[in-house]
Amino acid sequence: MPKVIDPIRLIHELGGNRVWVYDSQKESLCCRLCSKFFNIKIRSNLFHHVRSNKHQKHLDLFNKTQTIELEEQTSSVTRPTFTMDLTRMMIACNIPLAKVEQPEFINFFEKHCGKRLPSRTTLTKCMEEECETICSKIKEQLKEKDVFVQADETTDSQGRAMTAIMAGTLM
Repeated sequence: MPKVIDPIRLIHELGGNRVWVYDSQKESLCCRLCSKFFNIKIRSNLFHHVRSNKHQKHLDLFNKTQTIELEEQTSSVTRPTFTMDLTRMMIACNIPLAKVEQPEFINFFEKHCGKRLPSRTTLTKCMEEECETICSKIKEQLKEKDVFVQADETTDSQGRAMTAIMAGTLM
């Protein structure tokens, strides 16, 4: 009689539910960290994978992320760094903040980053805070200096009005 393999016990031995997912139809385990599937009947492949450098690096990164999330949850003074970094990235790449409410965008981040996205309103508040920080830095740099401001107004190909403003210090 073939040996019966208990997937729950096997998952526990290999690192738990946060790392492994069991697919009963295929009788396979999927490593969430490495996106690899393994037949549960070939246990040696599973244990070899757990000891591999690639899996260890992904596990270290995962544990580091979990630690950072815990620190962010306990710190009530500042916004989580993930939220601020996401806001900066979306602004720098000209990605509308409303994109965080799109289902595919949410699924991508949850699947590949293991993070839940903040709402658009949270990102807007972060953007406002970031703008205030940047404005105060600019004011500090321009303090006691002569400055110039140049404005240019134009319309784009669709007839929308645009204004570009350039500012700097005089030498």
